[in-house]
Amino acid sequence: MPYKLFSKSFPGSPIVPGLPLLPFQYSTCNAGDFIHPEFAAICSNLKIIPRFHRKQWEWVYIIHHLGKNGLLEEGKKGLVFGVGSERLPSFFASRGLIITATDAPQEIAKEWRPGNQRSDSLDGIFYSDLVDKQIFSRNVSFRFANMNNIPDDLNGFDFCWSSCCFEHLGSLQNGADFVLNSLNTLRPGGVAIHTTEFNLSSNTDTLSKGATVIYRKVDLEKLIEKARSMGFFVEGLNIAPDSYYLDNYVDVPPYAQQNCHLKLELAGYVSTSVGLVIKRPVL
Repeated sequence: MPYKLFSKSFPGSPIVPGLPLLPFQYSTCNAGDFIHPEFAAICSNLKIIPRFHRKQWEWVYIIHHLGKNGLLEEGKKGLVFGVGSERLPSFFASRGLIITATDAPQEIAKEWRPGNQRSDSLDGIFYSDLVDKQIFSRNVSFRFANMNNIPDDLNGFDFCWSSCCFEHLGSLQNGADFVLNSLNTLRPGGVAIHTTEFNLSSNTDTLSKGATVIYRKVDLEKLIEKARSMGFFVEGLNIAPDSYYLDNYVDVPPYAQQNCHLKLELAGYVSTSVGLVIKRPVL
């Protein structure tokens, strides 16, 4: 089996005896979220079969936090960066939300984003099992956008999101700058939700430049501190403990993604997904 066992080099949050299982009480991907009934309910809404995969966790994490902030209501406006082939725009459109989907122009994406992971039209994000084509066409628009240089006219949104994208912007600093710049697209009270790669192996060494970088605890804490200093509310970085046996397995190349893919070995580091939730203050 292409797995190895793993124990973090720094501790996660303590396990509190008797604490009821709450969905997404932690910032990092963990097996506990997958067994909560809300996870299965959101997967059912997305018309996907729940499985222990961190990409699925990211989508459910985003939807959970949008719902928690009252942003899954008809007429709300959302903006997605690096949309790829996500199902979320179709799902949101089916609920009457207005979505602007963006991805990088080909000449930019080929420099910093590996593989065939981008869209260049609405066709790549329309899912007929989620939404009627007329409703989708009315509620979703597409345009190109460079995440390292967000167009000024992308503003006034109730929420924005990206799913494991900003680690592909060339450097740790570029990704952090994107997260902060994405906050300018929000109206007062708007919410940004971004997921990225998180380094579980080290809080000192990492991949800091190139096609993929891996954020350490120290990097995200610095980003959170900066956003808070700008007046934004940011949920704290809460690293999940390894509470379940699947939390101890690391998928190694060649990845067996159909089985258990919560953690993976990436360039010698053990990585998982982490989420950031940032709210713009109401004026």
